[in-house]
Amino acid sequence: MNHQLYSSKWGFTCTICYGHWDSKPDDLFCPGIPMQHNLMKTKTVFHCTICNGDWASRPDSSCPGMQLQHQLIKTDAGFHCTVCNDDWEREPDLLCRGFPIYQMGMAPKNLKSKSWIKKHGVRPNGPVRGAVLGKFQTYYVYDLNEIPYEYTPRVRKPRPDPMAVWDLRALFRQNGIKPKTRRELVDLGVPAYALVSWLIFWASPEGGAINSPAEFAIKNLRQAPTGAGSMYDLLAKLPPGALRRYLGMTPGHLFSLNDPDGIGDFVRKLNSNRLRELMQRLFGDDL
Repeated sequence: MNHQLYSSKWGFTCTICYGHWDSKPDDLFCPGIPMQHNLMKTKTVFHCTICNGDWASRPDSSCPGMQLQHQLIKTDAGFHCTVCNDDWEREPDLLCRGFPIYQMGMAPKNLKSKSWIKKHGVRPNGPVRGAVLGKFQTYYVYDLNEIPYEYTPRVRKPRPDPMAVWDLRALFRQNGIKPKTRRELVDLGVPAYALVSWLIFWASPEGGAINSPAEFAIKNLRQAPTGAGSMYDLLAKLPPGALRRYLGMTPGHLFSLNDPDGIGDFVRKLNSNRLRELMQRLFGDDL
């Protein structure tokens, strides 16, 4: 294989082995693509599974490959190795790396990289069957037919609709509750509706003397992991989207509701000066 040279004002560079010369080299024979070691860290050394080298620290050198004898056949253009798929005009002096090198996107479909195989829950414990030239590095590839492998596509869990179910973590965050207190409330088994219930209590006429709604709610939840009772619990157990619609209605709309539970009348009596902050604490936004 000959050097693939390109020239610049700094000299000549080979695009295969990355060798550089001030003037065009007399010997055009190219040693091939520099390969990184396929390293496995043990308790004492770094071991390359391809060339079987061992190092006390991560090596800077390139990997010479498996160091096998080429399986050469004579062609019209020179010599071809049936193992590494390289071609030369004359019989090569270097040993064979033991596997072919592919351009990006040209490897057979059954050859996959270590990261691709690990991503699908399988350990790539078979022999290296090739390498793919990436933009910044070379990737070793393994044959899926030699590895016990079953493709299972990952399915993302759908996130719960925030307007359908109360999210206790979101309520903690929107009310500035500290991590230590969050863990304490979770350990007590506090349900999300109970925190919502005490926040609604703060916005009602009965909660007029309360200055810190989060601290007030935490104090009551430590005593018992339940809500404020009666209409407060009834509102808090509504889906977030339904409660938000009630809190966003005008007093006239609330008054005209045909509501046997009296929710409209109860919401109409909430402290209008605290309603905006209540929306922020419950839903993370304002009216």
